[in-house]
Amino acid sequence: MQEQNNNQNITPPSEGEINRKKIEDGSKNPLSFFIRRSRLTVLIVVGIAIWGAVAGLSLPQEANPEVKIPFGVVTTVFPGASPTDVEELVTNKIEKKVENLDKVKLITSESSLSFSSVFVEFEASADLDKSIQDLKDAVSEVRGLPNEAEDPEAMGINFNDFPVVTFSVVGDLTDIELKNLGETIQKELESISGVSNVSVTGIREREISVKVNPGELERLGISINQVVGAMQAANISLPLGDVEVGELSYNVTSSGKFNSVEDLNNVVVKSSPAGSVFLSDVAKISDGLREAKSISRVSLDGGQPKPAISLQIFKRTGGNIIEIVDAAKEKIENLETEGVIPVTAQVEVTNDVSQFIRQDFTTLRNSGLQTIVIIFILLTLALSFRKAVTAILSIPLVFMMALGILSLTGSTLNSLVLFSLVLSMGLLVDTIIVLLEGIHDGLKQGFSPSEASIYSLQTYIWPVLAGVLTTISAFIPMFLVSGIMGEFLKTLPITIAATLGSSLFVGLVIMPGIAALLLRTGRKVDVEKDTIFEKYLIHRTEALYSRFITRIIASRSLKRRFVGVLAGLFVVAVGLVALGIIPIQLFPVIDVDYFTVNIELLTGSPLESSNKITIEVENQILELSEVKNFVTNIGVVLNTGEGGVGGSNENTAQIVVNLTVLNERDRKSFDIAADLREKFEGIAGATITVSELTAGPPTGAPVEIRITGNDFIDIDTAAGQVVGLLEEIDGVINIESDSKLSPPEFSFELVHDNMGRYGLTAASVATGLRAAVEGVTATNITLDGDDIDVVVTFSGSKISSVEELKNLGIVSPSGQVVKLDQIARFEISPSLEVVRHRNLDRVVNIRGDVEGTSSSVVKKVFEEKIAEVNLPKNVSAQFGGEVEDIQQSFTELWYSMIVAVILILFIMTVQFDSFKQPFIIILTLPLAVIGVVFGTFILGLEFGFATFLGVVALSGIVVNDAIILIDRINYNLKTRKLKISESIVEAGNARLEPIIMTTLTTIAGVTPLAFADAFWRGLSVAVAFGIAFATVLTMVLVPILYLKFEGKAWMKKRVSGEI
Repeated sequence: MQEQNNNQNITPPSEGEINRKKIEDGSKNPLSFFIRRSRLTVLIVVGIAIWGAVAGLSLPQEANPEVKIPFGVVTTVFPGASPTDVEELVTNKIEKKVENLDKVKLITSESSLSFSSVFVEFEASADLDKSIQDLKDAVSEVRGLPNEAEDPEAMGINFNDFPVVTFSVVGDLTDIELKNLGETIQKELESISGVSNVSVTGIREREISVKVNPGELERLGISINQVVGAMQAANISLPLGDVEVGELSYNVTSSGKFNSVEDLNNVVVKSSPAGSVFLSDVAKISDGLREAKSISRVSLDGGQPKPAISLQIFKRTGGNIIEIVDAAKEKIENLETEGVIPVTAQVEVTNDVSQFIRQDFTTLRNSGLQTIVIIFILLTLALSFRKAVTAILSIPLVFMMALGILSLTGSTLNSLVLFSLVLSMGLLVDTIIVLLEGIHDGLKQGFSPSEASIYSLQTYIWPVLAGVLTTISAFIPMFLVSGIMGEFLKTLPITIAATLGSSLFVGLVIMPGIAALLLRTGRKVDVEKDTIFEKYLIHRTEALYSRFITRIIASRSLKRRFVGVLAGLFVVAVGLVALGIIPIQLFPVIDVDYFTVNIELLTGSPLESSNKITIEVENQILELSEVKNFVTNIGVVLNTGEGGVGGSNENTAQIVVNLTVLNERDRKSFDIAADLREKFEGIAGATITVSELTAGPPTGAPVEIRITGNDFIDIDTAAGQVVGLLEEIDGVINIESDSKLSPPEFSFELVHDNMGRYGLTAASVATGLRAAVEGVTATNITLDGDDIDVVVTFSGSKISSVEELKNLGIVSPSGQVVKLDQIARFEISPSLEVVRHRNLDRVVNIRGDVEGTSSSVVKKVFEEKIAEVNLPKNVSAQFGGEVEDIQQSFTELWYSMIVAVILILFIMTVQFDSFKQPFIIILTLPLAVIGVVFGTFILGLEFGFATFLGVVALSGIVVNDAIILIDRINYNLKTRKLKISESIVEAGNARLEPIIMTTLTTIAGVTPLAFADAFWRGLSVAVAFGIAFATVLTMVLVPILYLKFEGKAWMKKRVSGEI
C-alpha cells in the first residue's frame, strides 16, 4: 500500500521536460545526422534530382501499360472444307491436344470455310515464352489431320501490337501510282528507329492475268490442267549436275524462268502433227492489278470521300510512341518537300495515339499544378510561408526519386503511371505535413530550427512510418488481381509504393535538414505566433470539439446512439449498391476524339452491295459539323488499337470517325454517337452499330450472353429467343448474334465411276472448278525485284447459278468435253458461317451495348424474363461479358482488401504492441464506405471499378488519422500520466490540426483528377468523400471505442501503479 501511495505521489514531468528529453534522445538518432550535416543533405537532393531527370527522360512513353498475358493461337488451313468439316476433322483434334497443357485458363475456337483458329489463354502467372513453346510442342504432336489440310501453326499474340499512328494518302492518282507511292512511303517509315512494321491497306497488288477462253479449250480438246501444267513446266530452272572438262568441273543448269510477260505468249499448251497451240492462242494475257476485294477512302474537312490508302505504323516493344510519331510526321514532311509525295496527293493523319499521351501529360501537368497551388495555400495558412515552400519543394524531389525507382523496375511512362503520381501527391504530402506540423509545434515551444526538426522526428517517426506502410499495404495486394485487368492494374501499386516510399525517405532524411536550413533566421526563436489557420479555424474547432467529445464520452446513451446511427448509415450505404439504386458499371464511356461505325450485310453480299449501303452511312456522317475526317474501309477492317485485330470480308465495312478536339465542339463523342444511331435506323439492308471507347483495359461487351449446346438447330433456336428478349429490354442497343448462316453451298458429290469412264480424277476436276469460280495461281514471275502471281481464270462472267455450274465443261485427257453434272450429284444446303467453341463446347455469342442503363440492371431484367422461357433441351444461356468481368474484378479487389487489412493489422500490432488498439482502428474502415457510397449517390455516378479501387485505397488511408490519434492518447497516459478522459480530449485537440491538414491536402490531391479524366473520377470522388466522412467520424468513434476497450485496463494499471 505504501508503494502504491508513493507511485501516486510522484509528480509527472512537465511537457517541456518531456520534449527536451525527446530532443536529447533524438540527437542520438542516426537520422539527426542529416539535420546537423545540411550540406550533405543538399548534395543528396542534387543527386536525386539528377537521377530522376535522367530516368524520366529515358522511360519509354506509352498510352497504356503493356499487358503481357500468355495468349496463343493455332491456325490451320483446310482448303475447300466446310465449317462443320473443319470443326470435326481439324479443330476438335487440336483442342483435345492442347486442353491438357499446364495453366490453361480458356480455350476458344472458330471453324470457318477452309480455316481453323484455336485460341488458348493461359493463366496470368504462366511464363509467356514457356507457354507458347509448350503450345507449339503440343500442336506438333497432333495426328490424324486430313492430307489436304496444311500443317497447323502456333504463335503467341501480343495485346500491345496496335498501330501508334495511321496515315491516309488521297489524291488524283491512278491505282498504280497510288500503289507505288504507298510502297515508297512504307519503306521510308519502316526505316524509323523503334518501328516494327508498317502495314498498307487499300492498294491492289500487281497481278498477271491469264484469261482463258473456255470455248477455245473445248474446241481444241485442251483441259485447264494442261494449260496450268504447261506454264509451270515452262517456268522452271533446274541444276543438271557437274561436267568435268579436263581438270575443271563446271556446274550445269537449265534456265527456263520467265523474264517478262511476253514470255508467257510463247508457252506451248498442246503439240500435235497439225502444229503447236500457244498460250496466246487460247488466252488473253495482261499485266495489271488484282481484282479489288476491298475499298478504302477518306473524307477530309467535310468533303466527299476520295479513294485512299492507309499506312499503319506499329512500334517495337519498348519503343517511345511520341518519338516514333514525331519522326513519322517529319519523314512525311520531308517526302513532301523532296517531291516524292506529289502535290496532287495529300497525306492526312487519321489516327494518332500519341495525342492521347500528350493530352494526358497536359491534363496531369495542369492537375498537378492545381494540386500544388491548393496545397501551398493551405500550408501557408496553416503553418507559414517558409514551411509551405519546404513542403512544396519536397514534391518534385519525391517524384524524381520515384521515377528513378520506376526505371529500375522496367516500367514505362504511361497514363496509369502519370495518374498514379498525381493521386499520390495528396498522400505523400501527408508525411511532410505531419513532420512540418511537429517542427511548427517545436518552434512554438521556443526550440531552435534544428532542435524543432529533431523534436518532430522523435515525436512522429513511428506514426509516420506506420501510416506510410499501411497506405502502401492497401495498394500492394492489388497484385492479386489476375488476367488482363491485373496486368493493367499492377502499375498502380508499383507507382504508389515507389512514390510513398520516396516520400518517407524525403520526409525522414531530407526534409528535416532542409527545413532547419531554411528556417534559420540568425536569431533564437522564442515563440512562434499562431497562423491564420490556427487563429480562425483550429482554435475554435478545438473548443467545439472539446465540449462535444467530453459530453459524448461521459454519456453512455449518447455513445450508443452515435454508434447506432453509424451502423444504420452503413446498412443504407450497402443497400444502395446491392439493390442497384446506384448502378454498377465496370468502366465509364469517355469523351474522346473518335468512334467507329461498323456495317454488316448478309453473309455473302458482294462488295458492290456493301459499298452502296456504306455511301448512305457516309452521307449521314457528312451532315455532322463536329466531324474532322473519317476513314472508310469496305471489305477490310483496320486495327484501331481497341483490343481487336483486323479482318476482311466483302459484306462488312468500318468507318473510323475522327472528331474535332474537345474544346471546339459542344457535344461529347457519346452524344454524337447516340445521334447517329437514331439516324442509322432509317437505313435498311444492313446491321449498323456505333462503337464508342471506354476507359480502362479491354473488357467484355456490356451485354454478352453465351448459349452452349451440341445441336446447331437447338442453339440457333435459343439464340433467336434470347435476341427477342434483349430487344424487349429498355436501354439495350447494338444487339448482334454470331449465329449466322453462310451462303448456300453448291455442294456436290463426285461419282468416281463416272469420272473413271472419262479418265478424270478429283484433282483435275477441282482445278477446273477453281479456275471457273475463283482462279488458279499457276506460277509467278519476278519483275523489278517483286514476285508477281500469274493467275489463270476463265474469261467471261463468273458463275452465278447452279445451272451454270452444272453445265461447266471439263476437258478429259482424251479431249472430250464432259459436263459437270455428268460426273457429280448436286445439292444446295445452307451451313453455319462459323462454328464456335468455348472450352470445347459449341457456343453462340449474343452481344449488345447499353445506353441509359447498366449491364447489371440488364442482367437482372434478363434473368427474370429468361426464367419464363422454355429453351431447347441440353441448351444453356449464361450471362458473361462486362458482368462477368465486374464479378471477377470486384471479387479479386475484395480479396486484395482483406489481405490489405491483415497487413495493416500486422503493422499496427507491431507499433502499438496491442491487439485491441489495431482492432479499434480497423473499425473505422466502414466509415469510409459510408462516405464513398453517399458521395457517389449525390453526384449521380456509377459504382465502377475505379470507385471500388478507391475503397481499397481508403483502407490504408483513413487508418492514418486513427493511428496518430491513438498514438497521442497512449503518450498522454504513459508519459504525461493524464486521466483517461483527459488523455482522449487532449489527444483530439493536439492532433486535430495535422489530421485536418492531411485530410484537406489528400482531398486537394485527388479533386483535380475528378475533372481531368472520366476513369479516375470514380476513384477521386471515393477518396475525397470517403476520407472527409471518415475523418470527421473518426475523431468521435475512436475515443468511444478506445474508452470501451481500453478504459478499464488503463484504470487498473493506474491503480496498480504499473503506469
